[in-house]
Amino acid sequence: SGSTRISNDGDRRWEPKIASLEERRKLRGQARDDETINSLGFHHIEFYCGDAKSTALRFSLALGFPITCVTGQATGNDKCASYGLQSGDVRFLFTAPYAGAVQAQDGSRPSADGGQNDFDAPHALPSFDNAEAHGFFRRHGLAVKAVGLEVVSAQDAFDAAVAKGAKPVMYPVAVPLCR
Repeated sequence: SGSTRISNDGDRRWEPKIASLEERRKLRGQARDDETINSLGFHHIEFYCGDAKSTALRFSLALGFPITCVTGQATGNDKCASYGLQSGDVRFLFTAPYAGAVQAQDGSRPSADGGQNDFDAPHALPSFDNAEAHGFFRRHGLAVKAVGLEVVSAQDAFDAAVAKGAKPVMYPVAVPLCR
């Protein structure tokens, strides 16, 4: 943030509110007590990519992080493939959307005998949108799509953020653990 002033020659110019390095140093040294979402830390960073398995394997080999979780067609998720890597408290998630033809309309897949199967993880995360994921990857290539924060209470953090002007994309939802 800053302010706009009109110079002697009539031009509008933006100037920072903090003009000197000394003022900036004083501001940095002040204690801040305005964190309102009760964050515990970062949970994960999610990348959208074109091939989740290949990208996860490349990162795993380069960084030495083991693959710790997978969702995809083998688990009943017909929207996307995601591979998670973790080392200590650092977690990366690599997600690639499937082609539209792969997806079932109701999130289920027929079994070999024509019935329906129950899977551990039949759906992608609630906020996942296949068309949006394809568009994001077309525009950005391999890029960070989401940063997950760990908070004491998702509902309280959501309410605090909205109260300070955040625009909700979706409301907090509980995602059950896989069996």
